[in-house]
Amino acid sequence: MGMEPVSFEEVAVYFSREEWALYWDVMVDMYQCVALLGEECLNHGLVYGMR
Repeated sequence: MGMEPVSFEEVAVYFSREEWALYWDVMVDMYQCVALLGEECLNHGLVYGMR
């Protein structure tokens, strides 16, 4: 079962200004959560060799 190449236009997602603003807000929130988790792991010695 071979895969056919696709163009950018076939897979692109276009956002309205409102959708882009919501996407941005969600991604910033997710980044902050992941960064906080990483900091907590480092502070509690859960990640070795990172300091």
